[in-house]
Amino acid sequence: MAGTGVAGDIEENFYAGNKVQPFASTPAAGQVKEDKDKVPLLGMHEFFSSEVWRASLAEVIGTAVLVFALDTIVISTLQTETKTPNLVMSVLIAFVVAVLLLATYPISGGHINPIVTFAAFLTGLIPFSRTVIFILAQSVGGILGSLALKAVVNSEIERTYSLAGCTVTIVTPGVDGPIVTGLETGQALWLEIICSFVFLFASVWMAFDRRQAKAIGRVTICVILGIVLGLLVFISTTVTATKGYGGAGLNPARCLGPALVRGLPNPDQLFVIFQVCVEEGSHMDSVISREFDHNLPSLDENYNAITNQKEKPSRKSLLFTCIGAHEFSSLEMWKAALTELVATASLMFTLTTSIVACLDSHETDPKLLVPFAVFVIAFLFLMVTVPLSGGHMSPVFTFIAALQGIISMARASIYILAQCLGSITGFLILNSVMNHDVAKTYSLGGCTIDGNGPASGISPGNALILEFCCTFVVLFVGVTIAFDKRRSRELGLPMVCAVVAGAMALAVFVSISVTGKAGYAGVGLNPARCLGPALLRGGHLWDGHWVFWIGPCFACIIYYGFTKSLPKEGLVWEDGERDFVNIAAPALCCWGPRTQLNGKV
Repeated sequence: MAGTGVAGDIEENFYAGNKVQPFASTPAAGQVKEDKDKVPLLGMHEFFSSEVWRASLAEVIGTAVLVFALDTIVISTLQTETKTPNLVMSVLIAFVVAVLLLATYPISGGHINPIVTFAAFLTGLIPFSRTVIFILAQSVGGILGSLALKAVVNSEIERTYSLAGCTVTIVTPGVDGPIVTGLETGQALWLEIICSFVFLFASVWMAFDRRQAKAIGRVTICVILGIVLGLLVFISTTVTATKGYGGAGLNPARCLGPALVRGLPNPDQLFVIFQVCVEEGSHMDSVISREFDHNLPSLDENYNAITNQKEKPSRKSLLFTCIGAHEFSSLEMWKAALTELVATASLMFTLTTSIVACLDSHETDPKLLVPFAVFVIAFLFLMVTVPLSGGHMSPVFTFIAALQGIISMARASIYILAQCLGSITGFLILNSVMNHDVAKTYSLGGCTIDGNGPASGISPGNALILEFCCTFVVLFVGVTIAFDKRRSRELGLPMVCAVVAGAMALAVFVSISVTGKAGYAGVGLNPARCLGPALLRGGHLWDGHWVFWIGPCFACIIYYGFTKSLPKEGLVWEDGERDFVNIAAPALCCWGPRTQLNGKV
């Protein structure tokens, strides 16, 4: 699914070198560059290339096996008496997809999905001719897989489960005539768009980036792709809580096969249509990542320029330099902020739907599933966004990065604004597709400290203490490692992201289990996540909303002061010379001996 060529050409694309950047830092120069060898737009010669046609044969077989395996999994899990068939189905789908990607990747690039192929064309990784050949091959593979499945299942199962095809509505007989049950066309379209975009953003772009792919490794990339697809299947089949809707297709070829084998699709079956707007969004995201000019003027360069001036700079100019006011006019900073907005919106949609799905499951203690969902989703999104914008997606990480001097105050303010807008956007989309009863029951996944009853929930004071303590734990356990340049390079990007995600999952688990109160939704750890549902639904979501802002901010300030007393021998802080104290003291003339702008006395 990550490949861009055939055979050895693909191998080169996947392994071409990368640099692991510390968490929450601005990406280094040259981390993501455009390929030197430009891929021709049309590439008509590939219609006569035997290698391309051999690769397309692998796409036919791979897609046929994928469709047969996935549809078999869908039917078999729905036939079982397990309480959570959607969860079992998602786990099996993740495993099958990862195995098939590992099998087909060295031959054709492992697309086996028209969405991936089309995205590869829009990002300039394959020419138009190969795109046409691959999509045709995948469509044929989808039909062959469905034909094989129809040949082995009995007619009753085929009719009951529609050959595991992609359905928006189903028609059942009723007393007064046929009854149509399912999802509205608009809701299905929104789900298909947002799930496809999350799939492209959270996994595919990582596979398309040569440097990132080498740093992570082929097996890890395929596993991540499988996990993301399984997660999106779980989300789309549970968040709507509507009988008749088969979940997001995420692969037009898989939906085309059963539709043609069982009959022509009706107008509501949207899955065969390419989501052009989603692919264009993916193209925009790839342009951002490929055209990212990371040679941003550093704060050190601006400081040294001022200190080298013969005339003593004014306090106003010093203050503007300290807050990084020049970044307000930087196009690259606004590109990074756009990445934060898109990533936060995708994170809010994915994380909230997963949590609601866990809580709405029939498990004995569904709250135990929530930390695992938080860990997996946070890890995936950190892996994607750290090389682009630093992987903040939360005002907490942005604020502590600004205090430590890793980013300027100007960039921090734009990032926080982008994160808040991203949260609102993500919850707007979620509100449009989520079942109204489910949204009302779980308050759209918002941050609450009290329930409807007088004995439910906790007091604002207790919620504030929990928010402060859990945020401090995340900063101490996760961010300390992420900001340490030496350890982050020793551990590597995947391990650093796993540590940070693990700290967040631990904090969520502690907060939802230690209180034992039904009305308390647990710590927010992300003020932007709490803001979106409060603005959209209001009501009791505003009760104690200030806790989810004051607690984390206070924890950041205390943690920043705490880091000043940590042993310097064991830590190599990321850009430590630019922390808040060192750059603010000379401009504000507030304390201590007069220091230079580079932090030296």
